[in-house]
Amino acid sequence: MFAGAIGTNIVPKEFFGIPERFSVFAATGFNAVLGVYLFFGFNEQKQQRTLSVIIMKMRERVSVCMKKIIAAILCICQVMIMFCACSCSPDKGNLLNISSKEYVSGIKIGINTGRSLDCRITKSGDVYTVDDLNATEQKYDFIQPTDAELIKAFKSAGYNAVRMPVTWSEAIGDAPDYQVSDILMDRVQQVVDMILAEDMYCILNTHNEFNWLYTQNSDLNAMYAKFTALWQQIAERFKGYDGRLMFEGYNEVLKLPNDWGEKQDSDYEVVNTLAQKFVDTVRATGSNNEKRFLIVSPYAAWLGETEISKLNVPTDSAKDKILVNVHFYFPDGALPDGGKTVNANTAKAVIDEKFEIIKSYLTDKGYTVIIDEFGIADHNSTDVRVMCTEYIAEKATEMDIPLFWWDNGCTLGVFDRSAAPYEQVYPEIISAMMKGVEKLG
Repeated sequence: MFAGAIGTNIVPKEFFGIPERFSVFAATGFNAVLGVYLFFGFNEQKQQRTLSVIIMKMRERVSVCMKKIIAAILCICQVMIMFCACSCSPDKGNLLNISSKEYVSGIKIGINTGRSLDCRITKSGDVYTVDDLNATEQKYDFIQPTDAELIKAFKSAGYNAVRMPVTWSEAIGDAPDYQVSDILMDRVQQVVDMILAEDMYCILNTHNEFNWLYTQNSDLNAMYAKFTALWQQIAERFKGYDGRLMFEGYNEVLKLPNDWGEKQDSDYEVVNTLAQKFVDTVRATGSNNEKRFLIVSPYAAWLGETEISKLNVPTDSAKDKILVNVHFYFPDGALPDGGKTVNANTAKAVIDEKFEIIKSYLTDKGYTVIIDEFGIADHNSTDVRVMCTEYIAEKATEMDIPLFWWDNGCTLGVFDRSAAPYEQVYPEIISAMMKGVEKLG
């Protein structure tokens, strides 16, 4: 059975066990039905006096028996087919068949894995290698490669969702196929599996693609082709995953690499085109991707009136399966003295203004919002950070907006990412997040 189903690649390896269950249960069912019939049938034959009569009766009985056996086998097969279908494309909690509002209500609060898979490197040769992957994950010495212990530490602290930023640039091959290296794709799948194994929500994205994914690229058609090829491969690899997995099309798309300067209308238009191509590409891969929740962002994921107002939320073949994302870093120059000496009322007023933008341009228009990066910068005032963190979490919860803290292992790190067991270095900030999201619960 193993050689036939798995060894010949008739079914994918991730479905190992399903064909075996089918064959074992079908054979067992057949033997059981046949045994029961023959047992009772031959008890009745004992009453027959002659060999010829016994043979005649046996033929009649076997004829009727075979019809019953065939019917029984068909019933068993139907049940097993239903079982296999459910096992091949499970949707834990029926998450693919609920509204976006219901979906985000299940996300208590999330956290990012930071730059463990998010570093842009210069690949060592013409082909992406394991050494290149290791260089990516170890570029920053304050972050260890993401492992199961880190995910468990996140969950133990109270988070029930993880965003894993991935930079794919150096692992993408040349045109026209733009083939992604299995070395990186397999590693990404390994981390996704770690997160789902803890029964947590997961966001998978394309992150720091700044060296080719920008709005003033001189060859937009080639950029679009590379972008759609990348997402076609990601979507194909994960299309059988259940509804806990979300895809985020892009991160902070800018006009030029690391250029946060003035924008033009054409820059916004390119971002809108990327958003639509992302949705169309994922949906076309079928399976659970037909209804998977997808995340799009305005230009630079910026929480500003102009940026958000210029976003055209994509049309979608699935109903109510788009989440709109913005990033929220604070104080971001909005407070006097960088927030070191500001009072609570001033800080809360600035935070209120940000959430009012979200309300006016997104939630009041019926869009479901997610903030998959937020953080309170370290300005030598932990008290201010704690106060602002709790207030932002409270405001977001009030508006049904899930938050994901940006843990980068340094300036915004709340965990010691240098080694397991990944102790909390700012437990008071983590506690503030939890208090904020639980206040209205």
